[in-house]
Amino acid sequence: MKVAQQQADEAIFFQSERAAVTLNAIHDGVITLRQDQTIEMINPMALALVGLLNQRRGWARLSGCVPPVE
Repeated sequence: MKVAQQQADEAIFFQSERAAVTLNAIHDGVITLRQDQTIEMINPMALALVGLLNQRRGWARLSGCVPPVE
């Protein structure tokens, strides 16, 4: 059982790493949000577009970065 959990954890880790590499390779701005509208993942182009290039990721709320879409 412990081996299966370790393998599952490792698979999730590698999947997350692949997603991060893909996200950073995309030349369009991409932002992934949590349900509370905090940024979960953001690539460098999106950081530049919303003016957050020099700030930490993960704490900013989308509502403070760009105007709401109606």
